[in-house]
Amino acid sequence: MKTVSFLAPPDAVASRIRILGPEGEVRLERRASGSESLTTPSDREVLIQNAVPGAYAAMIEPLGEAPTFYPFTVDGDTDTIDAPSMSNLSRASVSSDWMQQFASSSWSKTSRDSTRPGSAMREMGSVSAPDQFSLVPAAGVDFSAALPNPASPMTGAEKADFRDDSQSASSGNDAGPQIAARRFSIGLSVDSRPMGYGGWRPYEGPWPITFSSTPKGSGADEGGASLENVARAWLRIDRSHVALVSSGGDARGMPLPADGARLRLSVSIEGLRVERILIPLFSGGVTIEFALDPSGGLLLNVEPVDLEKQSLARALSSAVGIEGQSVWADFTKRLPVGLYVSGDIPEDPWTAILAMLCAVRFPGVEEHEALQWAPALCNQSPWIPDGHILLARSVLMGAAPDDRVGAADEALRVLSVARRLGAPYFAYANALLGDMLTALRDGAPEERQKIQATKEMGYWSRHLPRQRTAGVSFSWLMSSGARSRGGLDARYSAMLANGSAGVDALSVRLGGQMVG
Repeated sequence: MKTVSFLAPPDAVASRIRILGPEGEVRLERRASGSESLTTPSDREVLIQNAVPGAYAAMIEPLGEAPTFYPFTVDGDTDTIDAPSMSNLSRASVSSDWMQQFASSSWSKTSRDSTRPGSAMREMGSVSAPDQFSLVPAAGVDFSAALPNPASPMTGAEKADFRDDSQSASSGNDAGPQIAARRFSIGLSVDSRPMGYGGWRPYEGPWPITFSSTPKGSGADEGGASLENVARAWLRIDRSHVALVSSGGDARGMPLPADGARLRLSVSIEGLRVERILIPLFSGGVTIEFALDPSGGLLLNVEPVDLEKQSLARALSSAVGIEGQSVWADFTKRLPVGLYVSGDIPEDPWTAILAMLCAVRFPGVEEHEALQWAPALCNQSPWIPDGHILLARSVLMGAAPDDRVGAADEALRVLSVARRLGAPYFAYANALLGDMLTALRDGAPEERQKIQATKEMGYWSRHLPRQRTAGVSFSWLMSSGARSRGGLDARYSAMLANGSAGVDALSVRLGGQMVG
């Protein structure tokens, strides 16, 4: 018997690995610390201990996705098994005998309970959050343990960007007519006043996007081009291709985060809703997946293009326990959070926020180590609400026992700033906002602070029914039911694409006029 190295697919995000061999499920180990069966893009290897010759099958389960199977053979000369790409694996087949063994294994039952495909995470009502989502009591600050469940619909602050600019009828019922296919429009807006109100305008600049029928494939990338009868479509935005037009009319490259570069995507679906998200402009690009919703319309999922950052995002929304800790440790070991804040890796505050949110999310991570960068992040990118939410968390976690009053005052001030800035980028940041406001409302040291926290809670929860998620991102609804006619107002959004979503296929056409 020998040890065989198994390498996960080179294009996979962080993935759970389980392997069945001639003698049943095999024991796996990793050279690095962390989850023994979780690989990452930079550490693809797991070790098969005491491997015997024969037929094997690996179950490869990328975080947030359904598992994929890979059959292989080990003989006396085998030292390494290098799995092919995920696109090739999707076309592979596994015998019914292997499938039956996997289905009857104890791990398979656990996997089904803990796995959340990306589509399931997009609907708030379907999320079942792990225990560690709860706010850990701040050191030295004995706030109430009675906290809201982040599994319930997340709510968010509002600004002028909650104006309903969809094409709408003057009145209508919430329930739209039953139709075979629903028209939809996709628009892009830029915030010309990120620290103020009323600054959203249509995006004016170079064409920033590519649409494709696969996450990394080629597809429609010009006005008038189209994708027909596909189950999913991916919109990719590369930051290097985005430019904003200043008030003086001169085109310039993508501004630094300090300039308040905010892009907003709006999707209007006929008879259902107008949904919006802020696009985190990760270096390396970002993709927005449009998938068919079984109940009608479209589901959105926002992710970084870079596999390492994508793994961090998947960990935040889909990992449990030591899995998330392993992904976070692997990422920050090579690229510490401080590098994104100090300027050594410039212009990507969204990755720093992802890493800090993971540090809060997983109890095995040293939270103080990551949150120490929250003040610098807020100074550099004061227009991002998520940074202020993390700063408030840092204040509460770092408060001394004799400074509970001061910590509560500062946290409330910072959370009020976050609320006034508008919707956050990330759904978990929004959950933290609610956690801290609830803790302060119920357990702040002074009555005036409880009153202030209650007032902030009222602002925060005003649009509770309208909150959703788009993968790891926060999204919100502008209108619902028959009010949405599938179009967007040209005063606020530049038309990127329109199309129709049927029961089992969707079609997308880039450019063109608004759907009327």
